[in-house]
Amino acid sequence: SSRVLWTLAVTQFWQVIQEINKYVSANEPWKLVKSDPARLNTVLYVMIEAMRIVALVVSPVMPQTSPKILDQLGVPAELRTGDALKFGLLQAGTPLGTSREILFQKKRDEVPAPVAKTASSKPEKPKKK
Repeated sequence: SSRVLWTLAVTQFWQVIQEINKYVSANEPWKLVKSDPARLNTVLYVMIEAMRIVALVVSPVMPQTSPKILDQLGVPAELRTGDALKFGLLQAGTPLGTSREILFQKKRDEVPAPVAKTASSKPEKPKKK
C-alpha cells in the first residue's frame, strides 16, 4: 500500500541523515581546519553534496523547505531537478548561499533542574492537609 511505501521512504530518509551525521562525527571537520585543510574540503564537499541530494529527494513532501536548503547550500538552478540526483554534480568550490535562516529547530528534552542537597540538609516533611 502507499502508506507502507511512505513509511519506508521516511525511514530511509532518516537513515541517510543519520549516516551524514555519522560521517561528520567520524571525520571531525572542526579539527581538520588547521591539521588537514585538503581533507576538510573533501569532508565539506561530501556533506554538502549529500544534503543537496536529500533536499531534492524530499522536495515533493517539503516544497517550501527544500528550496531553502538548496539556497543555503548555494545550489544552482540546473542542479535542482530530478535529473540531478547523481552524487558529484555540484562544482567543488561553489559558494554557500547567504541565508542563515534556521530551518529546523533543535529539539531539546526538558530536563528538570538538579536539586542541590548537602549533608546538613534534611528532607522536607510532607505537609498535612
